[in-house]
Amino acid sequence: PGSEEIAKKIEDINKRDDIGAVVFVVNSPGGSVVATREIYDSVKSLKKPKVSYFREVAASGAYYISSASDYIISDPDAITGSIGVIATFSELSGLFEKVGVNSTAVKSGLHKDIGSSSRPMTDEELEIIQELIDEVFQEFKGVVLENRKGKLSMEKFNTILDGRIISGRQAKKVGLVDALGTKKD
Repeated sequence: PGSEEIAKKIEDINKRDDIGAVVFVVNSPGGSVVATREIYDSVKSLKKPKVSYFREVAASGAYYISSASDYIISDPDAITGSIGVIATFSELSGLFEKVGVNSTAVKSGLHKDIGSSSRPMTDEELEIIQELIDEVFQEFKGVVLENRKGKLSMEKFNTILDGRIISGRQAKKVGLVDALGTKKD
């Protein structure tokens, strides 16, 4: 199911009296910024007690979403963290030249073809993309700081803000998770 469908299912739980609490079993490397925020908003607005359990992977956007939980339990060997943002662009002009592909862009503005695979990015374009990445990263960092307030070791948290992945054990030391355990816990 897509992010809209997942968010709707979570929102529908608020209307059900037969559900007293929710356990989210997380096994995801993350995903798009918009989809992540959409699911996060629905989890955040859930009025029932909510616990996230990290099974194999709960990284990047999956961690972002899970930070809205009241309590987080991680398998000790689960992969988490990856607090960061990435955009990838492939530049294939050398390959295009070798195989005889010629690409011409007719555009309405200087940056309309930013990230085109048919030419190298300019320094100005790299700066524009970096500003976007930095903006989204600051939002991500702010959400984690807000949701894990008082639980984080700030020194360790600042160290992992380079986007690295960490184990559940390491995440416990940082304060990204509340406990190590299993789904039964």
